[in-house]
Amino acid sequence: SERGRFGRSLITAAEHDLESLGLVVPAQALHDALAVGLQKAGLEVDRGCRLEAMPLLDDGMEGAGADSSSPACAAPAVEATPLRRVRWSRADGSQQVLDAQLVVGADGAQSAVRQALGIAARSEDYGQLALVSQLECSKDPQGCAYERFAGESLLAVLPRGAQRVGVIWMLPTAAAQSWVEAGPEAFAQGFQQAFGWRLGRLRPAAPILRWPLKRVRAHRLTGPRALLMGNAAANFHPVAAQGFNLALRDAAALCAAVHEQTDPGQSSLLAELEASRQADHQATERMTDGLTKLFGQALPALAQLRSLGLLGLDLLPPLQGGLVRRSAGLREVF
Repeated sequence: SERGRFGRSLITAAEHDLESLGLVVPAQALHDALAVGLQKAGLEVDRGCRLEAMPLLDDGMEGAGADSSSPACAAPAVEATPLRRVRWSRADGSQQVLDAQLVVGADGAQSAVRQALGIAARSEDYGQLALVSQLECSKDPQGCAYERFAGESLLAVLPRGAQRVGVIWMLPTAAAQSWVEAGPEAFAQGFQQAFGWRLGRLRPAAPILRWPLKRVRAHRLTGPRALLMGNAAANFHPVAAQGFNLALRDAAALCAAVHEQTDPGQSSLLAELEASRQADHQATERMTDGLTKLFGQALPALAQLRSLGLLGLDLLPPLQGGLVRRSAGLREVF
């Protein structure tokens, strides 16, 4: 919905023969589950590391050392050359070295792997901060999520139980800073004013976290024996909540590409994989960037068109179905 306008769209899972449109999972729970899965597959998980270098062994090309929030995942070498010698350091000062056929950099928007490969990235600062917190609500959200456009800001509300919601408030940087400085009570009241009373009274329930919003897109997804995925490859505005889905589709495409391959890092395979993922990356970027700029415009004519668009999405099942399939990550990726 958009504050002060007639247009809105209601999407329910049952109308599209789905058990749910999405799931709300705390990031730490997801990280822990993935780590358990890797360990069950017999792979070592090393946390809190810093990438030091990852040169190609044949020409001694050195990678630039940089901090990384998560280590590179490296497939053990089998038979092909040249390989990458990946060296990382742990918090205790010890170092680990592994010769790899393929290095997958999925280490965030400030990717150390991307820097080591010398891959440039296009970046655009939206001039916004995302304020993330949790609020108690007097009404049960009943598994519903909300997205609301309110002038220069965007609000998202995600169910976190019977009387708690996770909230994301995306605002121009100066306005966001003022709400953080005002404290949790003022933040809850301001969010209430922008969102409304659909969930009753809102009260603070967690600290306020903040992240700057930028669009970052790597010029390439691959290098010799290396592949970028997730936010290391493309970091988009969270307006459509598509970054995680895009990363999962990248992971699914990688699994399909390397299945039964003796050398997962061969250049022809990586080139084919990159080409196959370009259309999805470009479409996701156009959608998220377009929505951000469309709803950030205050022109009355555009506001009317936005309302008509939201109303049309509500009244036209085929149009809504296409959006649901894409947003829920249900479309084919290979």
